[in-house]
Amino acid sequence: MANPVRNVPISEILKNKTTFEDEPRKKSREDWRKAKELEEARKAGTAPAAVDEEGKDINPHIPQYISATPWYFGASGPTLKHQRPQPEKQREYSSLGEWYKRGVDASSVATKFRKGACENCGAMGHQKKDCFERPRKVGANFKGTNIAPDDFSQPNLSLSYDAKRDRWAGYDPTDHRAFVEEYQKIEACKRQMRAEKLNAEESDEQDSDKDEDKYVDEVDMPGTKVDSKQRITVRNLRIREDTAKYLRNLDSNSAYYDPKTRSMRDNPYAGTEKEVDYKGENFARFSGDTQKHATAQLFAWDAYEKGVDVHLLAEPTKLEMLKQEYDKKRDELKNEARGSVVDKYGGHEHLQTPDPSLLLAQTENYVEYSRSGKVIKGQEKQVIRSQYEEDVFPNNHKSVFGSYWRGGYWGYKCCHSFIKNSYCTGESGKQALESSQALQATPPASQINGESGTQLTGADRNTFNDFENDKQLASEHSSSNSSSDEDSRSKTERKSKSKKNKKKKKKQKEKLKKNKGNDEEVDSLKVALEKEDKSQREAEELLKMDERKRPYNSMFTAKEPTVEEIEAFQMKRPRENDPMANSSTTVYPFCCKVQSMASFRIINSKVVVSSVVNLKFHEHFRNLYHCKKMKKGLVLGVYEGEKNDVVLTPSAAKYNELVNGKLLENISFSAGPILKKSKTRVFWSMESGEYNCVAVVGLGKQNLGYNSLEEIDEGKENIRVAVAAGCSALDAVDIKSIEVDSMGDAEAAAEGAILSTWIFQEFKNRANKKKLPTVSLYGSEEEALWNAGKIKADAQNWVRLLADIPANFMTPTIFGETVSQVLIPQGVDVIVHDELWATKKKMGSFLSVSRGSSEPPKFVEIHYKGAEPTKAPIAFVGKGVTFDAGGISLKSAASMDEMRSDMAGAACVAGLIKAAAELKLEVNLVGLIPLTENLPSGTATKPGDIVTAMNGKTIIVDNTDAEGRLILADALSYAAEFKPQCTVDIATLTGAIKIALGNAATGVFTNSNELWELLRQSGSITGDRMWRMPLWQHYNNQITKPFKAADLNNFARVKGGTSCIAAGFLREFASSEAPWLHLDMAGVMGPTNDEISYLTSGMSGRPVRTLIQFVQNIASGKATCRR
Repeated sequence: MANPVRNVPISEILKNKTTFEDEPRKKSREDWRKAKELEEARKAGTAPAAVDEEGKDINPHIPQYISATPWYFGASGPTLKHQRPQPEKQREYSSLGEWYKRGVDASSVATKFRKGACENCGAMGHQKKDCFERPRKVGANFKGTNIAPDDFSQPNLSLSYDAKRDRWAGYDPTDHRAFVEEYQKIEACKRQMRAEKLNAEESDEQDSDKDEDKYVDEVDMPGTKVDSKQRITVRNLRIREDTAKYLRNLDSNSAYYDPKTRSMRDNPYAGTEKEVDYKGENFARFSGDTQKHATAQLFAWDAYEKGVDVHLLAEPTKLEMLKQEYDKKRDELKNEARGSVVDKYGGHEHLQTPDPSLLLAQTENYVEYSRSGKVIKGQEKQVIRSQYEEDVFPNNHKSVFGSYWRGGYWGYKCCHSFIKNSYCTGESGKQALESSQALQATPPASQINGESGTQLTGADRNTFNDFENDKQLASEHSSSNSSSDEDSRSKTERKSKSKKNKKKKKKQKEKLKKNKGNDEEVDSLKVALEKEDKSQREAEELLKMDERKRPYNSMFTAKEPTVEEIEAFQMKRPRENDPMANSSTTVYPFCCKVQSMASFRIINSKVVVSSVVNLKFHEHFRNLYHCKKMKKGLVLGVYEGEKNDVVLTPSAAKYNELVNGKLLENISFSAGPILKKSKTRVFWSMESGEYNCVAVVGLGKQNLGYNSLEEIDEGKENIRVAVAAGCSALDAVDIKSIEVDSMGDAEAAAEGAILSTWIFQEFKNRANKKKLPTVSLYGSEEEALWNAGKIKADAQNWVRLLADIPANFMTPTIFGETVSQVLIPQGVDVIVHDELWATKKKMGSFLSVSRGSSEPPKFVEIHYKGAEPTKAPIAFVGKGVTFDAGGISLKSAASMDEMRSDMAGAACVAGLIKAAAELKLEVNLVGLIPLTENLPSGTATKPGDIVTAMNGKTIIVDNTDAEGRLILADALSYAAEFKPQCTVDIATLTGAIKIALGNAATGVFTNSNELWELLRQSGSITGDRMWRMPLWQHYNNQITKPFKAADLNNFARVKGGTSCIAAGFLREFASSEAPWLHLDMAGVMGPTNDEISYLTSGMSGRPVRTLIQFVQNIASGKATCRR
């Protein structure tokens, strides 16, 4: 065993070091190769292991950075001695170290107390079992329950961050000074060594590698195996790679290290239109050669971990050559393994594939079919199954409807059935179809004899004669067999046979009678079909008549239908799922299984099959196909003329010319000289062209405008009402494609049409959902105005949808996600803040409302940037209580279900910004939506609690049902941080506003006359009227002066004026530097009761169109926000 060399301090070595001593330098290629070969031989066990300075064998598989590098100057070789505890390095006792015991409380703890005291905490007022002091030092038995003592927990010492870190790391303060002095000596020695060597190099000009050695070799420190230049670069790159590897294991939205630029990559689409589609802030997007670099980087990492010292950026050429060699070798081994498998098991024919480069020119999968539907060449494309009805195999079928085609019909491939709702019959169904087709080619004898129907041609008669001959041959064959059997029997058996023959003759007679009866059935079916055609013609004539002149109950009959009439109705009934609906002919395919003979009769050039002997018709094959065209309707408007006549709109006049004056003629005939306002007349088949049905609606007087008494634009409102009446009339008669006359204002027409045809049916079964009609403009002269009206109406319908969804499907979290999914693709920024963010913002008033619910509150922040960034935005604040039960001040159960729409203000803000983005208004908008639930629970806010709002004001919560003003208070305070040009808050705040105004108008409170006038004009244009309410200091005094415990009270202790008091409360939190509007929409948002004819049942979505018009006027420069 070698004697270890004494370790000498590094400072002494460096001072006594001379330039003549040998220093570790870079190895030559030959030395490096020999060292590598020796290392591999030691790992393989063919060479003796290296010995450390203690004489112990070194494990060759220990990583190089642990075993190969000398750790101490003066050591003769590598050693792992430093990893074992050194007795001479043990810490000595120090008073400072005794005090610094890593946070352990070393003070004495009292364990015994005076007599009568609690054994757990020492208090005299209670006993051990009643003690609640924690941690519990001793156990107890309380009411039969054993309470175990608590585990010891360290006290939280009041130390700084550095002290806690050092305590956790086990740092000894007594060693601090020694470390500092040692490292100072090392740095001084390094500086002295560099200076001496640089001076020596300046005098030696014969060195050919002077420049390279000056900065690389000669500066190397003892103990290094690479030069300084490479060591520093590789170290920094390794640090970056370790960071990149760590981040690569995180989610896909984490930062991405780009080896091409040697930096962490951020969002590459910042500030562009593609930023909306960018998933996350730092989602990795590969483009150009980045994918190639990333693949090479992964290969370099893998190679380095396996012992190959290579780096992508330090040695790119070496890495590329190594990767090419690796790929080549991998492909060779793969081909060799595949070849061995094929040689052993066979299958060479499966490897004869075309060149992969030819796949780039392939545009489609070539499949060639025969006339019968079989695949001749190619492979049949696999149909992707899905959850939709058309891709599911119904009624035990093994293929989808439409997988088989023959004779102009679609069917099922598994059984060749042409009936969509049929049950799969398999191979027997195919045989039955073939038999029925053969029988259909053979006419009955009655047709040949000319008894009834269409006479047969010569070819048909020959076919029937062949059929009769085959029948006779079959009967003769059966008789010959019977005669041979009779010869083999005894005489006694012949007697019984004669009796059987008599019975057969009787049966044949009975069958002949039945055949006659079947012929009569076919005749009765023919009569029923003719009767059904006649009844359909009569029904069409009655529908064309005016309903007032139509005979009473003329569409119905009290007579019970016969079996033939029912079958005729089923044959004539149109089918909605008819795949041949666009075909010009009507076909009745019958598929049957023939067990005996059948007779045929041709009726109206169609083959009707009637059973002669046990002919079985499958009931599911009686679904008959009829041609059915898509119905299309048109809504036209007419005015009341001054002479009590009808005045057509320009579009109606144009259509009247198209139908040669029939429109005006029908109007005069059905409605008299005039058609009153919002009254409708529906006319069918006025033309043989595009429109099956035309609805004419009355628009009232012509040239109507703003009515100062009603504060509404009557002309626009009449158009909305008239178009809604026309669309509803067409929808009632199952017209699902409607075109609408602009009637002088395409925007108002679009609003009336789209609002009236929308219904809330999100939670209905798919089978019970009503198909909504599609509405479009008749003509293209006012397409831009129509699109603007469509956007506004769609925004209101979206608000209605959000307000009508039940609270269990519209929580604060779901609302935030829904708004993000709709608005972000339109270029709108949406930020959903959580409860922690609100806590940091000190929104105590907002958070106090959410304490009673298990659903976490959210605060949605929406930014629409349509103008210059320097332009101040308009701030909109919406109340977002997704369900309001009243909290501890519980509401009555009578109308609590409507409280799901208490977030209608928030929905209006979202719908407003959605419409502004689609209209591309040149204005900046900020939407702030506090979202929460107001429910009672053990943690809910109690009446009398005091909370602190964001602006520092304290509030007494006397009524927890007045929660809307609490969440709006913090939202208004936060809105002031954006320095808006004006602030508008929208909320279903008080029920008193509904008592004051009903559902006719929205209550408005404002400190700006200019804003009020602009909002009033917007309401008169859209039909959603506004009414200004008082905002006097009198109402503020009722919530501030009577109370001394806090600055404000959320509920005044006076009767009346609740809406005005609530507005005065919000006024305390609105910014004093910008004008402010408060809209109390509790009266107009609730369920509609046919007060507005163009709004269907459910939540109304008002007054979002007025807010859109308000912002549109400001964006167009027609008005400004000022006091």
